[in-house]
Amino acid sequence: MFLIGYFLIAIAKVISILINIYIFLIIVDAILFWIPALHNNPMRNFLRIVVEPVLIQIRKKIHIKHVDLAPFIAILIFYFLNEFLVRTLIRLGELFL
Repeated sequence: MFLIGYFLIAIAKVISILINIYIFLIIVDAILFWIPALHNNPMRNFLRIVVEPVLIQIRKKIHIKHVDLAPFIAILIFYFLNEFLVRTLIRLGELFL
């Protein structure tokens, strides 16, 4: 049964790394948005492809004129997922050890 525990802990750590990378990408995309010279940069285009699907879904649900809070809300959601899901998987894995 200890194999299941180590497997769940490993999955939790991988999910945590992926969530942290995605949060970092959202922050970089938000910063690069304010630099007009980089709007057609290949890195900015890559970030837009990766980050925009999540931000579009948030923008559809929350409408605030002249202020784009989608990156901030996305970071909060992913931080919550990181804390809740990852910690739950780690605790569950520890039960099998």
